Amino acid sequence: MRIQKTIVTLLCICLAAGSIATASAGDIEVTIDRLHPKAIKIGSGKTYGDTMLAIASEKGLVVVDTGTTVRATRAYRSKIEEVFGRDDFLYVVNTHYHYDHTVGNPVFPEATVISHDLTLELLIGWYEDLDRFITQQQARVDGWLTTLETADPADQETVRLQDLVEKYSWMCEDLRADYEPHLPTITFSDRLHLDLGDITMDLYYFGPGTHTGDDIMVHVPDLGIVATGDLLHHQFTQFLLQVEPDADIPYKVAVFDAILADPDLEHVVPVHSRVMNRAEFQIRRDYANDVWDGVISVIESGGTRADAREQLDLGTRFAYMADLGIDKNELERQHKETVTNTWMLAKDVEDARAAVRRIIDEKGIDDASSGRIDIWSAALRVMLEWPLSFVVGYGWNTFGTSGIWKAAHSEYINALYELGAIGLVFVLALFAVIIGRARAALRFMPFELARLQIAYIYAVVGVLVAVVFVEVPAVWSLFWIYAGLMMSVQAHCKDTAAGTVPADAVAGPPPSDESYPLRSASAYRR
Repeated sequence: MRIQKTIVTLLCICLAAGSIATASAGDIEVTIDRLHPKAIKIGSGKTYGDTMLAIASEKGLVVVDTGTTVRATRAYRSKIEEVFGRDDFLYVVNTHYHYDHTVGNPVFPEATVISHDLTLELLIGWYEDLDRFITQQQARVDGWLTTLETADPADQETVRLQDLVEKYSWMCEDLRADYEPHLPTITFSDRLHLDLGDITMDLYYFGPGTHTGDDIMVHVPDLGIVATGDLLHHQFTQFLLQVEPDADIPYKVAVFDAILADPDLEHVVPVHSRVMNRAEFQIRRDYANDVWDGVISVIESGGTRADAREQLDLGTRFAYMADLGIDKNELERQHKETVTNTWMLAKDVEDARAAVRRIIDEKGIDDASSGRIDIWSAALRVMLEWPLSFVVGYGWNTFGTSGIWKAAHSEYINALYELGAIGLVFVLALFAVIIGRARAALRFMPFELARLQIAYIYAVVGVLVAVVFVEVPAVWSLFWIYAGLMMSVQAHCKDTAAGTVPADAVAGPPPSDESYPLRSASAYRR
């Protein structure tokens, strides 16, 4: 028994050193990175290649993410079966809903797909709008082909574009060929523990406000491995660069801590990056925590964003970031962006507004829009591809699955894209009628109620101005509450004036069974 343990130990040491094998499966070049006798990272070896994590457990094979194309994933599956000598695929885990992590799901029809709750919702929306997605991606391929006509064959960017053309052409062909989705049937909200017999697996939700908002990390403590999807990249401080207003940095740090509690953690496996080690994972945890604590400290001392940038200097307080091997200038740029994002996240509304004004003064409206202008212009360019869309739109709740961005960040742009000019006019007409009738009612209202009505009108107008820049269900909830209150006051006063209710009656809240129309929206529009 001791000899067997010694042999296994030596084998683990050799494999952990990162032995890499390359093999060919049909026309697909398959690259295998041995992480453990029971785990491999498998990919295409391309400039912008997708990768998968495959794990062999007592109960069956588990695959984390499934790539952009069906044909490449088939090659990966064949190689996984060859490496482990078995084909009993038990689970597919999707770290988030993006197509380059989920298109290959149907290659494992016998496996149960696991994801976060939100991933399932987003995937359903994406599949429902699959035809238009294919059209858009084919347009991207056509654009790359045009660029390649005059590109320098020796340039690295040319190689990258060639890889992208190949990958996305395959994806479009695969999706056109009677593609049948394989959706998650097991979902979770915060954490999911899986018992695989000889090993266990823990799935952690990374919280809202990062990347797609449905991202998870997959931790396999018995193998010392964590798969991070798109949350980490060896060249970026990625998880903090894209924070949104609902992000919770302390929660994200807690996820890091839960995984780092594994003393044997050795391999950190992103999808679009090389395998990283525990030290690199720890550095990113420390960085997230230190930036957050530093920003909070500056805020509590009454400092400004400029003070935060000065006090949170990369070269002194965060000197350990140099160990990541990221280009110094690029790291400096990322750090400034991270401090700014964290500052905006931590400050209250009034301070955030002041920060936006400073950004406008310093960088101009394009940067101050936080990418909104780019999103809006991209949406309009897509609509120009089918001019009729300006009249009828692309259909209800389609923007989030368009491939442009997960949300339009403007309710009016969203309405134009989904409902066209016809729908947008009706929406604006509804708003105008609501406000117009509320104003008209002022003439027969007593002074006390008129003041209340004016307050409601201002609140409704405020919401309508706010949704120029956001898409948030809670905002629309407020709109309909305010609108309902306005109409209630109006109806009461009109009836009172007509003598249908006692003159001393007081307008109260609507009955408990009164229903107000709440605008439906996907959960990812937080």
